Amino acid sequence: MQNQPDSFDMKKAMELAASPEGRMLLEALQKNGGQDLQKAIAMASGGNYSGARDALSSLMDRPDIQKIMEQLGGNNGRHGG
Repeated sequence: MQNQPDSFDMKKAMELAASPEGRMLLEALQKNGGQDLQKAIAMASGGNYSGARDALSSLMDRPDIQKIMEQLGGNNGRHGG
């Protein structure tokens, strides 16, 4: 059995997506066709949350995404949880 995702607040997610930083983050995640993001989405949709987290971790190592996460209040570009 896969780990369940942390509690998810759709309202907060929509607010993030509508913010300038959120739009920059989505743009950065879509670079190179967004293959890593699509892989993570597919894994999460299939219930493989740890696999999705692993796929996203490679994205979080990118300097452009780290900068945006810092602007969003992340911890050194990584969201603790």
